[in-house]
Amino acid sequence: MPSLWRLIGGAQRLAVALTPPVGNGSPEHFFPRPNKFRLELGHDSSGVRMQAWRSGFVTYESAQTEYNRLCRQTGLSTRPEPIKGSPDSRVSRWPSPAAYAAVMDEARRRFMITAEVLVEVTDAAILRRAALDRVAEAGFVADGDRSADQVRAAEHDDVHADVHADVAAALGWVVNADAILEDAVGAEVVSSTTSVDDEGAAESGAEGMPDFTTLFPLCRCGADDCEDCSGFQMTPRLAAILWAVAQLHADFAYDDVQHFGDAVVSEKDGGWAVFADYPRITWGQDAVWRRQAARAFDDLAADLAAGQLPLATCPGEEMAMHVILRSAQGAAADGWGVPPEKLNLLPGHDDDFDWDLAVDVLLQDEDILHLFDEQLDGIEDPESEENQRFRIGDYRPEAWFKPFRNATPRDGRRPFRR
Repeated sequence: MPSLWRLIGGAQRLAVALTPPVGNGSPEHFFPRPNKFRLELGHDSSGVRMQAWRSGFVTYESAQTEYNRLCRQTGLSTRPEPIKGSPDSRVSRWPSPAAYAAVMDEARRRFMITAEVLVEVTDAAILRRAALDRVAEAGFVADGDRSADQVRAAEHDDVHADVHADVAAALGWVVNADAILEDAVGAEVVSSTTSVDDEGAAESGAEGMPDFTTLFPLCRCGADDCEDCSGFQMTPRLAAILWAVAQLHADFAYDDVQHFGDAVVSEKDGGWAVFADYPRITWGQDAVWRRQAARAFDDLAADLAAGQLPLATCPGEEMAMHVILRSAQGAAADGWGVPPEKLNLLPGHDDDFDWDLAVDVLLQDEDILHLFDEQLDGIEDPESEENQRFRIGDYRPEAWFKPFRNATPRDGRRPFRR
């Protein structure tokens, strides 16, 4: 006598229904009528919902083979549990094919899953490289006058530019919402959308911000003979932006040191966060030199935190100040670095973001920018004709952290952040 087996495995049930065989009743005996065997896989708290329908098995052996295959596919045990009742009653309990079709429609219902995941970026450089790798691997289509390759190149440039200011752009490329479901669980992701909110990172950066309102009190008298009002005054909002951007670039520079060490900077490697934007004469410097360059950003931020103007004391800090001022303009315009709601808590002033005046006051000159001019190769050497003509001094990489003659040297015992 054949049996009806039901396999209990958590919330899932696997059932095999067989009609009574004709002949000696042995499992190996052929059934005279095909399509009388029904196999069902499903789950339900009150009954069995079909997810797989098989018919036409004409031997008990072939039915058992399929039974075992489905057990392995679902990860359930293959040990069956007999169900009491007569063979006829057991078989007649199973729904008709039309009923199965209705159950199938119900089994394919769609659900919206909402999940909030808090992600902490522990290594911005690795994240940035991973994002650029995803861009390279992604499939793009032509857009108007641009070919697919041009669209990919533009996206690569956008990601590379964005992540210098906001790692959320890179994070968006490495999030895989489709992976929210495990494989082979009877459900699959049909579509997904992803958004990345960077409020957490912005808040954490602003929490440790110095009290720039007290450090840089504003004068609003407007008198012509007032040194502050008639000249440049560091405003709390400008100080906050410069400080935040300096901290950010210090982080990026240390990331470069950590992940590239002594490697030579290459234009082909888009993973560099800071030192690819430095003059070419510095691209072959080692990790020790780069750590000093990273510390230069911290030194200028420390000046602001102490209520002092961030004035460069050496070529390395001069380069850092150029980078800070360039990035600060974008930060103020686009609302990054310091969250707008935090920045607006600081007192405002008409001189808040007078960038031309800030450059004139915070930088003695723009001599270091000559190092970017390929036509002036060698100008860094004080013995060269061009250097002596411009009278710019020693800008060779080994001299970048030696103090200017008119500057007070910093404490050589000050630590590196990392």
